[in-house]
Amino acid sequence: MSPRRSMRSTMSDLNAQQMDVLVGECKDAIVETSFISHSEDIRGRWCVGDAILRDPQYVKLSGGRGRKSFIQEVGGHLKERLPGSQQRGWSRSEVYRCVQFAAKFPDLDLDALADLLGVGKALTWTAIKRYVLPDKPAEAAPRKPAADRKAIAAISLEAVGTTWTQEAHETVMTLLGLD
Repeated sequence: MSPRRSMRSTMSDLNAQQMDVLVGECKDAIVETSFISHSEDIRGRWCVGDAILRDPQYVKLSGGRGRKSFIQEVGGHLKERLPGSQQRGWSRSEVYRCVQFAAKFPDLDLDALADLLGVGKALTWTAIKRYVLPDKPAEAAPRKPAADRKAIAAISLEAVGTTWTQEAHETVMTLLGLD
């Protein structure tokens, strides 16, 4: 083996080891900062819910529709006052979920919540909404099941170069939940 080839082999081995270390450090940084970002998002949403729960006007209301209407009104005003880029994701139902979250967890403990869900550092607001909070407000429309994309793609591929049939149309509409 020539000295030059031996040197390349050692360099590539060394570079592979260094690459593994570097990629590991980068991965750890991404996981940690993502965890911090998600934690702060969750904490912020809890603070929104907690502020509404402690508001004297909210406390005076006897519950039911009065409180729900109050939350929706706050949610509408909140979205109007947020800067454009921050308005996304702050619907009235989202504010309602923030109130549900603060009511269900009056003492926010993100570590305990992550343990409850068994997600560790992968704790997200979406996971909390999906697995911890009660259903959405009654005004929200029920969510349709996801379409079977593979079945739709198969039907579409079968129809390439042929005339689209009423039967194929009805099958796709059913799969999309639009029947």
